Amino acid sequence: LGGNCKTLMVGTVAIEESNLEESISTCRFAQRVAAIKNNAIVNEELDPALMIRRLKKEVAQLKDELAMLNGGEDEELNQAALDECRSLVTRYLEETDSEAVFVCGSMARFRKCFELLRQVYWDRQSDGSIPASSTSALDGDGPALGTTAAAVVELRQQVARR
Repeated sequence: LGGNCKTLMVGTVAIEESNLEESISTCRFAQRVAAIKNNAIVNEELDPALMIRRLKKEVAQLKDELAMLNGGEDEELNQAALDECRSLVTRYLEETDSEAVFVCGSMARFRKCFELLRQVYWDRQSDGSIPASSTSALDGDGPALGTTAAAVVELRQQVARR
């Protein structure tokens, strides 16, 4: 007995003396069955469309990783590729999911996206959106990462971004 289901024990007894031993045996068995604890839970229904999206996202991420590992250094970026890099960086910065992936396609595109990301950071720092003192934790001058002070600095940066 067990599994992911509700279990029901039905025991029948006879009142004749010739069936007394069998009736007592049935009652003992029913008593042991009653002591069994089952935790029935509802099986999750996986939405096929959600699973397909998740798998396509994983395939794209793995293809990007493979392209980066295989090289692709000599790719010349045209204006369309640069615009796509700007779009990727903007979407990545506006993403609220902390586990969002950044898929750019090649090492040349990755470097360009990283340059754009750095430029956005410098622009925000010069605007005052990101205080210059908040970078001291990254330089090693400020508190070590993982401390309460570093957490406060990170929270201040998040508030400043909003």
